[in-house]
Order: sequence, then C-alpha cells, then structure tokens
Amino acid sequence: MKYLKYLTITMGLLIFSCEELEEALGINLDDVDCVAIAADFGIAAEAYGSEATVANCEAIKTAVTDLMADTCDTSGLGALTAVAGLPGDLDFYGEALDCNALLDAMNSIYGTWVGVSVCLYENQDCSGACTEIPDFDDDFALTFFDDMTMGEIDCNCEDENGDDIENCDPDVIDEVNCTVNGGQWDVEVYGDFTFDGNEVVFTGYAGIDVPPNLMLDYSLTDNTLSLDLPFDGECNCEDEYGNEIDGCDWDADSTSCTGEWNPGSCINIELAYETVSGG
Repeated sequence: MKYLKYLTITMGLLIFSCEELEEALGINLDDVDCVAIAADFGIAAEAYGSEATVANCEAIKTAVTDLMADTCDTSGLGALTAVAGLPGDLDFYGEALDCNALLDAMNSIYGTWVGVSVCLYENQDCSGACTEIPDFDDDFALTFFDDMTMGEIDCNCEDENGDDIENCDPDVIDEVNCTVNGGQWDVEVYGDFTFDGNEVVFTGYAGIDVPPNLMLDYSLTDNTLSLDLPFDGECNCEDEYGNEIDGCDWDADSTSCTGEWNPGSCINIELAYETVSGG
C-alpha cells in the first residue's frame, strides 16, 4: 500500500495539469522547470521507498538541491520523503547529507535488539550519575524492520487451551525456529522510524501511547545499541492523596506550576543485537 501511494503521487506529477498538481501537493509551482524538478523528486522518492540505495538517496538530494536553487516553492514536498522513511524536512537533504553514512546507519540498526540494562538520570541529557532500574532483562526486545517500521516480535508457545507447546521455545526470535516447533509467530508494529543525524525519530501509529515524533539519541558500538530517551519536566497537579489541586495547570512551566514540579529526566537503554528481523 505504501509503494502504491508513491506510484500514484509520481504519476500525478507527470500527467496532472499545473493547477491539479498544485492542488494535489499543496504547493505552488510557477514554471515548467519547477514542475520537471518536482517530477524528478517524486520519482526519486518512490524509487527510494522501493529500494533504499545510495543512488536513490543521491537522486533525492539532487532534486531537492535543484528545487531550492531555482527558488521553487517546496512546501508540501516533504510529505513524500516522510512516507519513504526519511525526514520530511527538506533541509536534511543539503550538501552536508552523506548518503553512504545514512545507508550504513540504516543497515546497522535493522534487526532485533534485546534489553541489557536501563539507567535513569535526573537530568535531560543522560549525563552524570544514574540509577539502574532492576529486573530489566531479555524480556524486553525491540525490532527495527527493514521497511522502516519499529515494533516487537514474539514466539507464542501456548496452544488454544493455554498449555505449553512441547519443544517450542518462547525465547527464539526468528520465525522459522518458532513455527517449526508449533509456535505462533507474532509481529506487532508500533510505528515508523527514520534518522535525523544521530537521532532515531519514531512516529507511532494511531492508538500507540507515545509522544508524536519521539526522538531517541542513539549510538552503535560492537553490536550494542544505546538509546537515550529524554523526558521534559512536568507539573504534577495532584496532592499526596491523589486529589487534583484547585487552580493548578498541568501544562504550566517550572515557574508557574502551583503543584509539584517534576524536573526533566533521561533514560538510557542498552540493547544487544540478536538477529535479522523476522517481520
């Protein structure tokens, strides 16, 4: 369905009238050059969505550079790259973009990562002393699928009666070894992800309880993935008995909060690489 959307948009770029094209994309294209370059941009985005290669990344970069050089109105075009699993901000595709480095990061992060440890910092930059959260083990796993989605995989080793299936191992994280022993392979996708510098930008699907465009600082070292998840400070408007404080604004900042101000914090999650994703 995703790639069909790319194709539909691309065909529109090629056959629409200028007015129809402007209406469809929500942009203003004032001359033939802008229309042609926008068509190249749409084709490049569709190609990248089908196959993430350095060549297709460079084609997007070239089209964006040409659009900006010709002072074309680019508002709305970022939606195409966002759908292709890339940042929607067209400034991302400037001369500084290294397509080789981007593809290396993507190929390195694909797969399943199993929890090793979690540490809580009392600041927003995950620096200084931290408090390790106990009982965080390999029950936590996160999978980055190669279609730029993120979620969880699971081998269900219980039958319809809730009894354990003999020889089925719920800890396996590949589909073949799960199903060959009678298990049910479950894949749950939570949303899309992309890269912005050294950050993973996660956009959850409807119904997923996460902030929009959640940004995680990440680093990869010796098959270990380190994710920093910062949290903003917040105003707690409940008293010690759980009753809401009159006149307290949950959205207040630290200076105007009349309840208890909880300063920002940061969680660092360390995960170990396990397998190629099975989605």
